[in-house]
Amino acid sequence: MIQAAIASVLLICVYKFIKTNNEYEIDWWMAFVFVLVPVLLMFLISIGLGVLELPQEYALLGYLFYLIVPFSILKFGLDFNATTAMKFSIWVPVAAVIAEIPFVILMGVGNA
Repeated sequence: MIQAAIASVLLICVYKFIKTNNEYEIDWWMAFVFVLVPVLLMFLISIGLGVLELPQEYALLGYLFYLIVPFSILKFGLDFNATTAMKFSIWVPVAAVIAEIPFVILMGVGNA
């Protein structure tokens, strides 16, 4: 949850910087959904991989959800055109990875 909140704040900062004249403005809650839904989907995928005893490296394909989910919400749910939806959704994986780095470093320090 903390990672999703940090990534959402980063997304809002980026969205304010690249804002175009759309009739619908993306707010903090929408950015939170853009990050939280892929996190939950990746969590479910990792549980499924553990139950099926498959390698956890397959869970890395879940990072595509960071691009697919926001694009789908913007394009089909909010009627953005494809170019604008892609322009906004391309920043979601970037913000998610940047927000994830401190947590990975902290977990790595504890295991050393």
